[in-house]
Amino acid sequence: MTRALLRIALVGALPAVLAPGAAFAEDAPPKYVTAPPPKGYLPGSRRSIGLGLSPFAPSGPTLPGGATVPPGAPEAQTGDYQFKFSGYMSAALRLSMGGRERATPEQFEPTFHAPPQTPDLYGALQGTNAPQGSWVELRFDYGNDKVKSVVKLSTWKPSGAQTWQETSSQNFVNEAFLVFTLPNSDVNLNWTVGAFRNSYGSLGQYGAGQYNAAIVGSPFGVGETLSLKVMLGDSFSLIGEHGFMGRLGKVPIGAGPNVSDHGPSPSRPSSWVHHAHAGFGFEGEVPFVFGLHYLSNFAQDERDQVDDPKTPLFDEGNRPDPIMNVYGADFRMIDNYLGNFAIAASYADAKYADLLTGLNYYGADTASS
Repeated sequence: MTRALLRIALVGALPAVLAPGAAFAEDAPPKYVTAPPPKGYLPGSRRSIGLGLSPFAPSGPTLPGGATVPPGAPEAQTGDYQFKFSGYMSAALRLSMGGRERATPEQFEPTFHAPPQTPDLYGALQGTNAPQGSWVELRFDYGNDKVKSVVKLSTWKPSGAQTWQETSSQNFVNEAFLVFTLPNSDVNLNWTVGAFRNSYGSLGQYGAGQYNAAIVGSPFGVGETLSLKVMLGDSFSLIGEHGFMGRLGKVPIGAGPNVSDHGPSPSRPSSWVHHAHAGFGFEGEVPFVFGLHYLSNFAQDERDQVDDPKTPLFDEGNRPDPIMNVYGADFRMIDNYLGNFAIAASYADAKYADLLTGLNYYGADTASS
C-alpha cells in the first residue's frame, strides 16, 4: 500500500489599515540589534519570522478569518529569573439545524445537532475550519534570557468531555519543555528539549491558519529541536533547524486490541520523527522568510505484532515497517500596513502510513499519521 500526496495552499490577510486604530499606537519601540522597528510598530508583534511556528504560540484554533491576537509583548532580557503566567481561550458554541420529513405528533419538525453535521472534518482534505472549535490553554513560564521552562495545560472541551469516549480532550499537561538560548548580535542559537510540538507550513501569523493543520507538517512528542540563525548584515539572515522526536507513549504491551471500542491498539508500533529545515529571512519594513522542509515519520518496532480486529482488511500480525517522507516549501510575509501573506506546498511519499503516529500532516489524523 503506497500513496503520494501533494498539497498546495495560499492565504492572504487584509491590510492592517482595516484593523482597529490600536494597531498603530505610537508606543515607545524596544531596542533592537538590527534596524529600528517601523513607524506604528506595536510591542509584541513579530518583525522577523522563523522557519516554524514558535513553541510559545497558542496551539489552539485561530479566530474567524484566520486572525489571532499575539501571545504577548516581549519579556525583559535580563539574567534574573522571572515567572510569567499567560493563557488563551476560544470557546465556541457549534450546532446545526435539520428537519424531519415525517414528524410524529410527539416530535417537532425542526431538529438541532451538536456537534454540527457539516461536510467539514478536522484535519481532513476538505477541512476548512469553518465551524470554529474550542481551545483553552494555560501557560506557565519560569526562567531568564538563557534558560526557560514552559508548561502548558490545555483542553479542546473546556467544560469536560461530553461523553466517556472523549476523556482524551482533557490534555492536562499538554506540553512541558526547556528552552536554552545563546543570544548574540550575529548568531542566535536556541535548543528546545522536552515534550512539545513544532509546526511547519503554518499559514497564520500566530497559528496554523484557516486550514486548521500545517501544510508541511507538525511533529509532536518527546525530543529536541535545535534552531540556528546567522545574521549576514543588518537585515538578511540564514536560518536552519533540526530535530528528532519520539511519541509520548504506547499502549501497554500485551494489553490486546479491543473490538468493542475505538481506543488505540497495542499493535500500533512506536513511531519516530526526524526533521530538518533550511531557509533565509529578511528583517525590516516588510519582514519575510522562505524555507525548505524535510520530515520523515517512521517506525521499526518488533513488539505486539498481533492482528487488530478493528481493521479486517489489514493483518497487524505480519506488520510491515511504515514510513512517510514529507518534502515542503513555504514563503511568509508580515507587514503592519500591507497585511500578511503566506503560501505553502508539500509532497508526501507514504508506505503503510496508517500505522504511524507523531506527525500531524494536512489531510491526515494525528492519531494515525
